[in-house]
Amino acid sequence: MIETKRLRFFVQIAQDGSLSKAAETLQMAQPALSRQLNLLEEYLGFPLFIRTGRGMQITREGTLLLNSVAGPLREIELSVENIRSFMSWVEMPVSVGVHPWFGGVLTAPFLQAFETQLPKVNLRLQEGPAPALCDWLTQGKLDFALLDQACVNDLIRQRLVCQGPLMLVGDAKFLENTLGQAPSVNIEQLVNVPLILPCPHNGLRQQLTRAANVSGIELTLQFELDNLTGQLTLAAQQRGLCVLPKPLAQSALVNKSLQARRLEGDDLNFRLYLSSRGVSTVEDSVVGRADRLIENVVAGQFSGD
Repeated sequence: MIETKRLRFFVQIAQDGSLSKAAETLQMAQPALSRQLNLLEEYLGFPLFIRTGRGMQITREGTLLLNSVAGPLREIELSVENIRSFMSWVEMPVSVGVHPWFGGVLTAPFLQAFETQLPKVNLRLQEGPAPALCDWLTQGKLDFALLDQACVNDLIRQRLVCQGPLMLVGDAKFLENTLGQAPSVNIEQLVNVPLILPCPHNGLRQQLTRAANVSGIELTLQFELDNLTGQLTLAAQQRGLCVLPKPLAQSALVNKSLQARRLEGDDLNFRLYLSSRGVSTVEDSVVGRADRLIENVVAGQFSGD
């Protein structure tokens, strides 16, 4: 029967990419860790890593094993901490993944809320696009993630925690010359309007593409980039119009040369899903409290949108 601790050692080596770094993280001697890895490889009957001068290169078989066990091992850890948290406040890490667009809006409120309400939780914030965040959840690298699109994975539990309108953002004169003075526009009015949009993996981009297809129009893609600062810079230079969730559009309007118009249309709104692995979030547990705290922070930041 395989020992769970050896799987934990394997996951740590894979994450650190180095036997010495993993040994330091695990606070154990490197020869002892190497011995545990060798025993695991002997049990499985195939190598998990290729030893190179630059570290440990995971094999194809090792990657398959990592994807299979990393998430469940993290679930076990969280489940144990959940049980312990009924008895007393315990120190434990909680990792939250956030879409890069919302990191600037949510980072400070998250830190303040956790410091105040869950002071012994070591909050870790990571940014990434929805597909990467979903993968990291599955692999146990994250405990929660705020995604701009639903994650199609039976291992992931998720719920919609926030939604709101989309806004066209651009230079004030360019916006008026392109779309007139109406406070809102519909998708059909975007024909031949130069747009600055995120890459196809982005949930907002996928919504716009679906809406355009339903309306029988083709969007004019002037620039394609995920970086929000880059998009706003191009918009201020009258190179095109951005489409942003209302909270981000409002933040962008500190640049007085920019204006925003609401984009109307069926199913045209931004969404944030709070996703986690299938770990118990019992009301009185630390993980359960973290789950509700994350939702409350999001609601507080985006209320009225």
